[in-house]
Amino acid sequence: MTHQRGCYVVCGRRCDDIQSLGWRRRAPLGGYTQVVGGPFPLWIVELDRVSKKERDGLVGMFGTRRVRDRDVFQWCYENVMQLRQKASPADLVGFDEMVSRFLDVLTPEQVLSRFAPAQRLEGLTPEQVLPRFAPAQRLAGLAPEQLVLALPDDLLRGLDATALAQLPDSVQSEIRKRLGR
Repeated sequence: MTHQRGCYVVCGRRCDDIQSLGWRRRAPLGGYTQVVGGPFPLWIVELDRVSKKERDGLVGMFGTRRVRDRDVFQWCYENVMQLRQKASPADLVGFDEMVSRFLDVLTPEQVLSRFAPAQRLEGLTPEQVLPRFAPAQRLAGLAPEQLVLALPDDLLRGLDATALAQLPDSVQSEIRKRLGR
């Protein structure tokens, strides 16, 4: 069922089609609308309204509400992955759209918690990561000679030659290369 411009689409039929069949809708109650006059019982369920009224996040996952309930997320994740593994691609019409909607409601924490720290950083450049840290955090754990290499070229030029001579050869070589000496 989808809702389009105040009209429900149920099993491919618009609400005016339902009326043309001689069926009628009773007044909605809490997100449920009974359709009477047909050969079988029929209910229209407004998923968003029912989810909100009944405080049911799982129902909301199938509507358009943005549900951020961890248990609902876990249930959907497990069942969506099982469905993908068990069903053939031909049986998964609309599956990608459902997964996309599912991913849209996830918080970054819900997504990132499933990955190891190295995987979280994969594909990010230092320029994307480093601004999130204070300068002291960026340099934490570096050896003194590495700290010297973290200095900008202008400051390196001002360092005393005697102090630079005490640094390891590899660091001195890197400084000479950077300063063009």
